[in-house]
Amino acid sequence: MVLIDFSRAFDKVWHMGLLWKMSKMKCPPCLLKTTKAFLSNRQSRVRFEGKTSHYKKFTGGVPQGGVLSPTLFLIFKNDISSNLPEGVEVSLFADDLALLA
Repeated sequence: MVLIDFSRAFDKVWHMGLLWKMSKMKCPPCLLKTTKAFLSNRQSRVRFEGKTSHYKKFTGGVPQGGVLSPTLFLIFKNDISSNLPEGVEVSLFADDLALLA
């Protein structure tokens, strides 16, 4: 048995790869454009004890706590099991997106 722990998984979603996978799934262009806008130009800063840090830009990942983030992550990793050798069985991966339907 092999288990995969997706440590910091939401932080590691590659935006262009996600959009490419969505286009391969034949998502409508308006959904691709909306997703790209949702992921683009994200930045954050920290305020602690009256002091504020500089803004940090995020070039990858999906927002923690974002309503769309779990769905976007599932789309991104859904094909992880597509190149496994014959005879290797996978549970859950192939059915993740079916749960969203």
